[in-house]
Amino acid sequence: MQYKFFLPEIDKQKKIGCCLSVINKKIALNTKTNETLEKLAQALFKSWFVDFDPVKAKEKLKEERGGI
Repeated sequence: MQYKFFLPEIDKQKKIGCCLSVINKKIALNTKTNETLEKLAQALFKSWFVDFDPVKAKEKLKEERGGI
């Protein structure tokens, strides 16, 4: 069996390769951004719902103002 298929000129192949490289870099950057955002969301959740930092801050402010 023999197959025939079209290959673009070498300069077009290089342009295509360059475009694919840019896309791969963007995917890697987005993946890193997602990982960072996930860590931030986990830290915020822990701060608010495990450590109750907003509640503690409000209580501290009340104490500083003399219980108002």
